[in-house]
Amino acid sequence: MRLTRRRQFVKHPQGFTILEVVVLLAIGALFAIYLAPALSTSRKASRIAQCKNNLRQIGIGMHVFAESDPRHRLCSGAYDWRRDGCPSKYGWPADLLHIGAASVQTMQCTENGLQGVETLNDLLMAAGTDSGGLPPNLVSRFTEDRCNADEGLAFTLPDSAERADQIAEFLNLGYGTNYCSSWFLVRTKILTDMQGGDMHAVQDWPATSLGGAFGPLDIDAIESSPLPAGNIPILGCAGPRIGGATFDRAIPGYPRIGESLGQTFNDGPAYWDAETSNVTLLQPGTLLNSTTGIVAWEDDALPDSSSDGDAGSDGRLWLQDTRGWFAAHAGSRRSCNIMMADGSVKALTDLNGDGYLNPGFRVVERDDQDRYRDGIVELNPFEVYCGPTLSRRLHPDR
Repeated sequence: MRLTRRRQFVKHPQGFTILEVVVLLAIGALFAIYLAPALSTSRKASRIAQCKNNLRQIGIGMHVFAESDPRHRLCSGAYDWRRDGCPSKYGWPADLLHIGAASVQTMQCTENGLQGVETLNDLLMAAGTDSGGLPPNLVSRFTEDRCNADEGLAFTLPDSAERADQIAEFLNLGYGTNYCSSWFLVRTKILTDMQGGDMHAVQDWPATSLGGAFGPLDIDAIESSPLPAGNIPILGCAGPRIGGATFDRAIPGYPRIGESLGQTFNDGPAYWDAETSNVTLLQPGTLLNSTTGIVAWEDDALPDSSSDGDAGSDGRLWLQDTRGWFAAHAGSRRSCNIMMADGSVKALTDLNGDGYLNPGFRVVERDDQDRYRDGIVELNPFEVYCGPTLSRRLHPDR
């Protein structure tokens, strides 16, 4: 018998062919195309949720502050050196930091692209004696705490490297924010004077100043208001300061020269002036209630999504200038998160793409920057109240 030896063949592994590599790459590219939008949407949703959580935490902190405050205020004032006092002692960011509720410098609006608000420029540029925004009885606030003139902020020269270093220390300690507060939170209502039986806004001081307004919102004002607390806006994502404020000097680890800064709080009661095509703020000395029957805003009908509203006997439809808030969050339409007096957070939609949320100013359609684009009502009063004051009733203060 003849034996034959069978040859055994061993198959050696081979690499992918060029065609197989191309196919795999094509499949991967298709997956990337289909998954990228989903991943992007997921990241955006996560940032929006983080912003809402920040605002809820801040809201809880404000109510904790109110419980221990002798006047039961939600805060001690605005984050504003020239108009409220040294930000390391006064203002809602300092309040939350001091009671251990939050360090808002690390709890920022996640998508507005701003590293701070206009207060940083004030801290940088104001002289140690430049306290013109505070009434005489409060002027000492300007140089208190870390702003003192012995070794603090007021001791250093404006627009100097030493001043920039001190501001960096402010921010490192947590005294910073990129949220914008409502006028209600930091001013509540205007102050008035009686002149010959007529009621006027106080002379010499604007409603943005503590000389022209009541001051921070307290629990009593919320509870005595006819409005639900869930309709009273408190804090929202800041937008670039009206007029295009930018940072004038680099702060170590923080904003660079030319970066935009946000608005620290909304400017308060205003009306649309058709003659000048501008939103006009309440001026000092404005006639509010006269013996001849002219009354500001008590008889206004506020606009909403189904009505243009109606001006009262003074011929002006008074609303809040809300351009400090900005629709920073992307989506099918951009939105702005706003925290309310009851601690809830609402996402309000920018309906016309101008970035702002119009409470109903009858704006003629335009494309100017820093302005409402048209008269579309984006802040309905039954959802976010933006009337001139919480009560809308005028009472003499002096």
